[in-house]
Amino acid sequence: MDFQELVHSRRSVRGFRNEAVPKAVIREIIEDAKRAPSSMNSQPWHVHALTG
Repeated sequence: MDFQELVHSRRSVRGFRNEAVPKAVIREIIEDAKRAPSSMNSQPWHVHALTG
């Protein structure tokens, strides 16, 4: 997938289900997000994952 295809396939979801997201999915998302670049390698993010 090239960048343009990725951008064009992006979507926003404003409806939410009343189902829990599996912890394995949350872990996978966080693992992928850790590889996201940051401006000047500043790495300004903090992650909080809540359940329940």
